[in-house]
Amino acid sequence: MLPLVNKPVIEHVVDYLVSHGLDDIVVTTTFLREMIMDHFMYRKDVRLSYPTEPYPLGTAGSVKNAGLDEEGDEPFVVIQSDNIKDMNLRGLIDFHYEAGGLVTIAVTHVEDPWNYGVVALEGDGCISRFHEKPDKGKCFSNLASTGIYVVEPKAMEFVPDGVAFDFAKDLFHLLQAEGKGKGKMFGYEIEADNFWADVGQPEEYMKAMEWMLKKAMRDVFIGENVEINGSGIAGPTVIGDSVVLEENCSV
Repeated sequence: MLPLVNKPVIEHVVDYLVSHGLDDIVVTTTFLREMIMDHFMYRKDVRLSYPTEPYPLGTAGSVKNAGLDEEGDEPFVVIQSDNIKDMNLRGLIDFHYEAGGLVTIAVTHVEDPWNYGVVALEGDGCISRFHEKPDKGKCFSNLASTGIYVVEPKAMEFVPDGVAFDFAKDLFHLLQAEGKGKGKMFGYEIEADNFWADVGQPEEYMKAMEWMLKKAMRDVFIGENVEINGSGIAGPTVIGDSVVLEENCSV
C-alpha cells in the first residue's frame, strides 16, 4: 500500500496484470487485508479475491491455501506485489508452455545478485542451480529471480497444507534436490531494455518513481487538492495529495 506516484504499489501491479489480459487475481495477505480490500472496492474491471489466511503461510503456502492448484490444469502467474516492471508477460507465459516444466521464473541480470534468488541456466533455459540470497562470495551468476513465476498446479503437490512454505527458500530447492529439478524449472530471461525494480529497497523505489515519470513524459506529478503558493518545483518530483507548499518553498 506504499504510494508510488500517488498510487499504491499493489495497484500498479494489478494494472500491469490487467494490461496483459489477466483479470482474475487472488491477493494473498495476512497483513492489512481489510485496507487492501477497501482500496480496491471501486475496481469493476477485474475480479479480485482475498482468501482468509489465519496465520502467515509464506509465499507458496499462501498460494496453496488459496486453492489455485484445485481449479484445473491451467498454470497460474505468481507475482510479488512489490515488483514494478514492463516486461512482456505473455512472452513469459508462452515460454512456459513451450518449456514444459513445472515452474518458469522470469530472470534478469543485476549488479547485486546476493539480494535476490540467483539462478544458472542451461542452453535450453533449464535451471541447473538456484540459491536464494547467497553470500556475496558464493554468487555463481548475476542472473536474479524477479519474483515473477508461472506455476503448474502439479508443482503445488510438493507444498504441505497449513504450513509456512516459501517458493524461493523451500519449493525451488525441493524441486532441485535429488535430481528432481532436471527439466522441472526453467528461467525466462527478460529483455535488457525491460524495466524491473524491487521497490522494497529504497533506491529501487526511487528508480521506479523516476521511470514512471519518464514513461508518462511528465517531469512533475501533482496529486489532488494540492495548494502551491509561489514555490519553485524542479523535477523529477512527485507532490502527494492534499499537500500545501507555502511561499518561497523550493522543491
